[in-house]
Amino acid sequence: MERHYLLIVDDEPGIRSSLARLLQREGYDTLLAESAEDGHAILEKRSFSAVISDYRMPGRSGIDFLAEVKRRYPEPIRILLTGQEDLNDVMPAVDKGLISHLLMKPWDSETLKKTVGRLIEEFERAHPGRYLAPGNEILDETEEGVIVIDDEQISIPPLNFHSLI
Repeated sequence: MERHYLLIVDDEPGIRSSLARLLQREGYDTLLAESAEDGHAILEKRSFSAVISDYRMPGRSGIDFLAEVKRRYPEPIRILLTGQEDLNDVMPAVDKGLISHLLMKPWDSETLKKTVGRLIEEFERAHPGRYLAPGNEILDETEEGVIVIDDEQISIPPLNFHSLI
């Protein structure tokens, strides 16, 4: 498996660390942010295969944060963590494509691991022969070395989020 970086944004330290431990055991590198602003600061310095954000956070909601992620960094998978009671609020964002995928809280660890694994496989299929490098540029491996593709926007085909609920 190629190296994948996952950004976890949640204002609750226990949730951030639980997700990080769970996903690190699966071989992913995780970086943690406690707010949307901290998440954006990290995104300016490193590329990610996926961004996982809580819906309810002080300041900016996870929907607003992930919408901005989509606008500024279209490559990463955008996953929103939310509770059952918030479904009516988040469904319009899913329908608009602002959120790639929806995961319910509380999560089942096995289901979450399998879901993230499946999403990362989709990411790899959507970016064949490519990997994300620091600085948010997409690099394409070639026989001569590495070239930067800076004018191409790549979108990941959406998965059926209903299977995640």
